[in-house]
Amino acid sequence: MKFIAIDIQGYIFKTGFVVKELAIYDGKELSSNVFKAKKPYHSLTEQEKKQVKYCAENFHGIHYNFGDTDHSDISFIINSYLRDVDMVFVKGTCKEKYINKMLSESMYSSPVIVNIKNNNGLAKNLKLEKTNSDCPYHNLDEYLCSVKNVKDIYNYVKNCLPK
Repeated sequence: MKFIAIDIQGYIFKTGFVVKELAIYDGKELSSNVFKAKKPYHSLTEQEKKQVKYCAENFHGIHYNFGDTDHSDISFIINSYLRDVDMVFVKGTCKEKYINKMLSESMYSSPVIVNIKNNNGLAKNLKLEKTNSDCPYHNLDEYLCSVKNVKDIYNYVKNCLPK
């Protein structure tokens, strides 16, 4: 069985989930992207600005205007990793829904999406902790990093699978 892990950091707006950082890992190859702002900060609603500030100061530490990948590339990035993949592991309902939405637009047969948080306790012992590694995208002393998370998810799932 071939599987990948996907982790996303972003913002939850009333209009939907907005990706800021995306990491995909298959045990060998890692893809990591930070996305440009979809619209200028000054055009966000006050509630969206609060969400951006809260996430940047308490979770991922990525400045709203930082990023080098266009949002229009997300579908291509995700789909490029799906060839011959049987399962995709994520942690969290918001992430599961977002990936399912992306896969519904896929040109490939969709793999099974497993939200390890809601899968009969699969993730009972997996805690995605903040890190202080030397990742250049983050501006906090400790932050949630999709690169670290996706490797932790992949390795955790790999260790849970029957040998």
